[in-house]
Amino acid sequence: MTCMDKFSVLKIAKSLPKHFTAKSIEFILTDFENQKGLVYRKDNLVLGFLMFYFNQTVVELGNILRLLSVKLSCF
Repeated sequence: MTCMDKFSVLKIAKSLPKHFTAKSIEFILTDFENQKGLVYRKDNLVLGFLMFYFNQTVVELGNILRLLSVKLSCF
């Protein structure tokens, strides 16, 4: 994930306060350092993201509403 991707992830999370509390945003900042991340792009614009880590070859996804956020209005 690039610095611009991280900026976009935070922007998306902050725009969805029902799903991302202030504490969630803090966790995302930590996740950038400790986890892998993917972003979904359309026309070079980040529309969604997924943060994950590997635990003994099993992907731990946790709360999908918190981890995978896509603004449906962008489609």
